[in-house]
Amino acid sequence: ESWFKNIIEFFTNPGDKFLDPFSGSGTFPKVAYEMKRQAIGIEINEVDYKLSLKRIYDSTRTNQ
Repeated sequence: ESWFKNIIEFFTNPGDKFLDPFSGSGTFPKVAYEMKRQAIGIEINEVDYKLSLKRIYDSTRTNQ
């Protein structure tokens, strides 16, 4: 996840929104939430989509 953090930190500021059109397992949106950014993730594969929802939900529950 450190690579994702570097990319997000370099291209965005806290509070910014960005689009991840190939969200996969949701790593970018998960890391974005942890870094106080907002992300819109798009994924057409249902298995990956459900996995990303769980990862993001779990991240929000542990970072409150």
